[in-house]
Amino acid sequence: MRIWTAWPRLLSGPSRRWFSDGKLLWALALASAGAQAIAALRDHHIDTPQIWGGLKSFLHGASPYGVVTHLPFGYDHPPGSTLIDAPLGLLSLSAASDLIVLVSAATCMLAIFALCGRRLDLVSWRVALAALIIGVSRPFHEELTLGNIDLLAMFAMAMGLVALERGRERIGSLLLALGACVKPTAALVLLAPALAKRWRGTVLAVSAVVVITLIGFAVVPHSGRFFTSVVPFLTGPEQGHADYNTSFTGVVEYVGLGNVLDATVTQLMALAGFVALAVRYRLVLARSLEASVALLVIAGLLVPRYSFEVYGLYLVLALPFILKAKGPLEVSLAALAVWFLAIRDVLPLHGAAVNRFRELRPGLGHLALAVLLALILDRQLRKEHSGLDGECASGKQHSTESSDESRAAGVSARSPVSHPVRTP
Repeated sequence: MRIWTAWPRLLSGPSRRWFSDGKLLWALALASAGAQAIAALRDHHIDTPQIWGGLKSFLHGASPYGVVTHLPFGYDHPPGSTLIDAPLGLLSLSAASDLIVLVSAATCMLAIFALCGRRLDLVSWRVALAALIIGVSRPFHEELTLGNIDLLAMFAMAMGLVALERGRERIGSLLLALGACVKPTAALVLLAPALAKRWRGTVLAVSAVVVITLIGFAVVPHSGRFFTSVVPFLTGPEQGHADYNTSFTGVVEYVGLGNVLDATVTQLMALAGFVALAVRYRLVLARSLEASVALLVIAGLLVPRYSFEVYGLYLVLALPFILKAKGPLEVSLAALAVWFLAIRDVLPLHGAAVNRFRELRPGLGHLALAVLLALILDRQLRKEHSGLDGECASGKQHSTESSDESRAAGVSARSPVSHPVRTP
């Protein structure tokens, strides 16, 4: 019996029904997320003070940006984000911190349910299991502990994708733009409608981002410092030491090849790989918004020079596609990615090699998801080709039958009618 389909069968009666419907796992997921949020309320959030301080400065008519941006207190969000997040500056620091933590935990679970909860093409208990894994994962814990707003941006983008899938392009594009403006970490997702041949959605989303950004630069005092102070900080070496680097460049460095391959070279290698995937599977991407989103989310984690571990939470946007994994190889890769990305260390192991592997794990998880993405895309492409071949074969057969009937009708119409011959 296959293990990935056998779990619900191991239970019986009401327990099996609750497991198959995902209700038990959803209850555990919500309980875990709630427990994480309550525990995080007692933590000292490193990121919230810098966000709140920048917003407070803006509301008081001063620039949120310093002449030089540095960790851990430099405000590094773009002017469009400053405009949208400004209401947080009206609260006290403690109230803003608590609100960010509680809303982030709730919106993460809501995003998973909105994207996957009612999908008929996804297994219910798989969706609930994914929610539980995310609710107890390292990135989720770290995000709540830091008190950042990645999950708020992700939730807006998730709602935008749901709206686009339902054909509501205007509201969907606006929500995508809102999420990208709140925090542009997953801004590549704005191109997903274009890959799926929904050009209007991309034009609306990008246009909304441009408008919000221009208004932000016009309103925020000394907004030009974003280019002279924040951008060098975000692209400089200091950022790479803030957290584990989970990009492809980080993987290359952690395996000891950083001195051989320059960071720019590794970025170009990762970018070329995803461009090749986009070209190779363009037929699948053109018919599937969720496949396009998954490709761009995983590319956004591996291609940049630095990618922090908490950015793995944006994989929630790719769940509708990742959860379609089938067969031993695909499911094994998904399980491997879960172990690399989500499971916390439970053994008290120490040492240089152990620490290096801990730094390497998230990047390996993203690479495992990239391979899984390619396998699912390849399977769907073969299915597309087999479907097209079947249509062509049936079309040829129908054409042959029609031509045979036409020839038969033509022959019968041209054949002379025999009359009885009168003999003298």
